[in-house]
Amino acid sequence: MYPENIRIGIHITITMGYIFLTHSLDTEKLGISWRKHNIKIGNFVFIGARTIICSDVEIGDNSIIGAGSIVTKNVPPNQIWAGNPAKFIKERQNKTKNIDL
Repeated sequence: MYPENIRIGIHITITMGYIFLTHSLDTEKLGISWRKHNIKIGNFVFIGARTIICSDVEIGDNSIIGAGSIVTKNVPPNQIWAGNPAKFIKERQNKTKNIDL
């Protein structure tokens, strides 16, 4: 894992057993080499237990990733994704309320 290739936003929850894949094996060259890739996780994101985030994936703000998911594609903001491979489930409804003090 290359931690310098991971960007994590604010107020996120990443539960146990996660895997971030920031590299891949490049077999097209004569020798064997590792290629570094990026992962970006937005703000206010929840990532369920034992989730795998593959290389070159961006998870948008306010998104939820279900437990045990394998995320191979970008996840737009305000969406819920789950499964293997992870697929769109539904839009996330914002239930927050502003309170004037």
